[in-house]
Amino acid sequence: GFSFAAISLADAGIIISGREGSKPSMDALVDNGKPVLPIPFLGWDAFAIYRDILENWNESPVCGLTERQYLELMKPWRRNPVTLFRLLKAALATEPEIFISYRRDDNPVAAGRLFDELAHSYGQNLVFIDYAGLLGGQALEDILTKVEQSRVLLLVVGDNWITERLEDPTDYVRREIIAAQKNGLRVIPVLAGHTARPAVQQIPEPLQFILNLKFLPLQMDDWEVGVNRLKQTIDDVVL
Repeated sequence: GFSFAAISLADAGIIISGREGSKPSMDALVDNGKPVLPIPFLGWDAFAIYRDILENWNESPVCGLTERQYLELMKPWRRNPVTLFRLLKAALATEPEIFISYRRDDNPVAAGRLFDELAHSYGQNLVFIDYAGLLGGQALEDILTKVEQSRVLLLVVGDNWITERLEDPTDYVRREIIAAQKNGLRVIPVLAGHTARPAVQQIPEPLQFILNLKFLPLQMDDWEVGVNRLKQTIDDVVL
C-alpha cells in the first residue's frame, strides 16, 4: 500500500517491479501533478505502468519530459542508473543549471548541437543557450543572471573564439566567464572541432584562470565519445 501523506511530500515517483500498490500510488502521484518514472526493463507491473503512460502520452505526458526522453527508460543498466537520475532531474528542473557560452561567429553549429544533446539528457529547463533561453524583448543583461543561477558553464572554444574582443570589458563572452568564476560555477572549457588549446599570451589576465582547467575535446568525427565524457563531468556537479 501507500500513504497519501507520502504522496503529498514526494516530488516524484520511481516504480520498481513487484512493489505492492504500484498502480494506485502511480495514479495518486499523477493526480497530484508529479512525474512518475517506472523502470520498465524490470518487467511485471513496472513495464505495464510504463506502457500505460506511453499509450496515454498525448493526453497526460510526464511533466518536464518529452516522449523521446521517456523512451530512454527502456535502456537497461546494471550498476549505474545515470539515465534514470538525469531524467528525474529533467522532470523536476525549473531553472537552468548548465550554461553554454559561445561566440555566434565562432562555432555556433557545435554549440547548438551540444545544446540539443544536453537538453535531451537533462531536459530543456536545465540547460541554457541564448537563442533558446531568451524570449523576444528580454534584455541581454538577463544572460548574466542565467550565469549566476547556474552551476556549470560550458565554454565552447572554436577556431575563431579568440579575438581582440576578449580585451573589451563589455564583451559578453568575457563577462560570462568572469561571472561564472565570481559565482563559483564549474567552468568546463570545450575545444570544438580540432581547435588548439589557447596559449597564455592569447588570453587576457582576468580570464587566464581557464588555462589551469582541463579542456575537453569535442570533435564532430568523434562526437559520441566527446559528449559522453562531457556528460560524466557535468553529472558530478548537477546530479
